[in-house]
Amino acid sequence: MSKIYKFIYLLLIVCLASGSLAAKDISVVFRYDDFTLTKDTLNEKIVQLFQKHNIPLVLGVIPYDSSENIIFQKNYALQPVLRYGVQNQKIEIALHGFNHAKVSSNGEFGNVPPEEQFRRINLGKHFLDTVFQQETLTFIPPWNAFDENTLKVMAKSGMKIISSSLTIDQPFSNKEISYFPHTIDKPALLIPTLEQNKNRTGVILLMFHPYDIGKNFTLQDLDNLLSEVSKYNVNFTTFK
Repeated sequence: MSKIYKFIYLLLIVCLASGSLAAKDISVVFRYDDFTLTKDTLNEKIVQLFQKHNIPLVLGVIPYDSSENIIFQKNYALQPVLRYGVQNQKIEIALHGFNHAKVSSNGEFGNVPPEEQFRRINLGKHFLDTVFQQETLTFIPPWNAFDENTLKVMAKSGMKIISSSLTIDQPFSNKEISYFPHTIDKPALLIPTLEQNKNRTGVILLMFHPYDIGKNFTLQDLDNLLSEVSKYNVNFTTFK
């Protein structure tokens, strides 16, 4: 090997090593919302991609429909896969509202009487706890709408974590509830965000929906992204 090639080779190793170590104090959470327990090819492929790359995934599950019927397909084929992921801490099942219906002008939980909030959270949590034989700890309010009563109701129901967005005049947390806002909502922004914050400590939370796939981002793009982000020395985790 010539001297020039040796130099390039060593320089490449240094660059890769520094890149992988640069983000060592950053945790990355992937949150996929609007998930329902019915056969859905896209949802199945999303779960498979995260399993392929051995990266944890938080699923924001909507448990009931607009008529308040449980959304749970008979012989739901993905259930064993999800339960196995929950047991191995590669999947976290989070409660994404009750039926994702607007109860008030401010969404499903914002400015809604606490009794109704409790009914919705308690029913949804009980269903997910039963299906996945786990303690559901994370709540994702639809449309990011919640209020102080939501946090009190969550604590009463045994939930510990809320994940929403940074909006004006929302209570971030109380002594019993931890708050993790999403920081980006476009998969293409993850690598630039990591690069911009590689010398900082904190959590980067990418939130995305089924409708994001196919607009400006494909499943192949997601596959490539998970391959690329795996090169970074970050802590991939769930809220739990």
